[in-house]
Amino acid sequence: MYFASIPSTAELWGYGASTARGPPLASASIEFLSLAGGADLPRHRRIDDSAGLPTRLCGQTVDLQPKGAKMCALALLASKYKSKINFPGVPRLFSTTTHETCEIRTFYGTRKYDAKRFVPLLEHCRRYPILNRVPNNRLIGAVDPENPFLTSESGRFLSRSALMLPFISHLHGKSVVGSFSEGNVGVLRGTSALCFKKICFGDLNSDTRAAGYQESGAFLKELIKRVHGDWALDHLPPDLFSLLGKLEANTVIDEEDLLYDGCLCPNLIRAYVQFETWRLARKEFPAIGKGEKALKILEYIHSECTNYKSLCPNNMFLNSWGAPKPYMNPLNKTPLAVPSPSASNPASPTGGNKGPKNNMKKTKTKKNKNKNKNKNRGSVRPKLVDLVRHATVHSVEMRLMKLISTLSPEAIQSMKKNPYTFSDVMTLLHYTFPHYVPTAIRAFKKHRAGKKFGIKKVWKIPSLYYS
Repeated sequence: MYFASIPSTAELWGYGASTARGPPLASASIEFLSLAGGADLPRHRRIDDSAGLPTRLCGQTVDLQPKGAKMCALALLASKYKSKINFPGVPRLFSTTTHETCEIRTFYGTRKYDAKRFVPLLEHCRRYPILNRVPNNRLIGAVDPENPFLTSESGRFLSRSALMLPFISHLHGKSVVGSFSEGNVGVLRGTSALCFKKICFGDLNSDTRAAGYQESGAFLKELIKRVHGDWALDHLPPDLFSLLGKLEANTVIDEEDLLYDGCLCPNLIRAYVQFETWRLARKEFPAIGKGEKALKILEYIHSECTNYKSLCPNNMFLNSWGAPKPYMNPLNKTPLAVPSPSASNPASPTGGNKGPKNNMKKTKTKKNKNKNKNKNRGSVRPKLVDLVRHATVHSVEMRLMKLISTLSPEAIQSMKKNPYTFSDVMTLLHYTFPHYVPTAIRAFKKHRAGKKFGIKKVWKIPSLYYS
């Protein structure tokens, strides 16, 4: 037996119990009879009307002639199960209609929400813009007029949400071409996740797989254009411009590379990437006999980020974090003599340690053969990796406060009112080295160290998509 407490007639229908519009309805606890069967109604029950006629409430339109409070019960259930009931001889006021909904594709199917939670895109983006102007009165100093924007935190989440629909749907063997049509996309109220009035599913093949991401990329570009204007679209942040270029490609090589692109990382995940890159490539890998792999990772990062040498001297904070510090004797605090880098051992990315012996080939001819190659590798210096790590760990310290006087008058005045924070440092690193985090993530995956790097463990897919 199932019981439901039915409110008064006036509360349900908006007028008193005694009226010429319809029969009087009692206010009472109504008993629902549970019948067997109904296999095509998962988690739903078949119910009776007062005359004993079985009724299925699964999106169908049925005709009933219930009496009294039973009518209230059926009307409420029909509304709950998105069905419609026609009551012959009873005014239309008593009929229930299907509620409008919005949808999100999750790993367990299509999740429906009430249409009241559908927020138009422009309304959301006016409050939470996709791009933010780079501040010229904080740590960055002079802002390049051709590069005046950074992707906001909410913009990164929304952009990644646009990739979640094709990513999850493709795992289920469905394409979603046509879902990003005009007026069909909004934001779920209370989140920055995209929702859809109707998700268009189709057959999945190589063409529709790429088309799904092409549509999401075109959708993001059009949204940026409408919110920030044509000029902003021509002056996108370099990392976001690179991601949109990948989405527009005719083929998709690895969908996870798009979903876990470092361009969309929130600041806390960026800090993890910046520190973990240094810890693994500079410390752990050389210590466990993987110095060759560490060296390749460092080479890949430095090959993609080549302009850091010209950027650091222009900012005293970057110069301070990137300047080499002498090794100190822990007993008398005097500088220790540091041996010059050795080019003979590719096992150590710093060139100063010999590393495990099993990484060195004892064959003399092979050693001579790779002599010039090893010499070039030994000259690779992990200065950028050290700088980014040092800025992440030592972001706000007493010794750095004196450097504020080297900034512009506007920045000095701003720092007096609001001292700089860790977020300011992350903005400085993001603006100065926009490709560092995406490149570091790719470097570890390229050299088969992605599992050890653990980006999927820390940058998790929001729980919304597991509901």
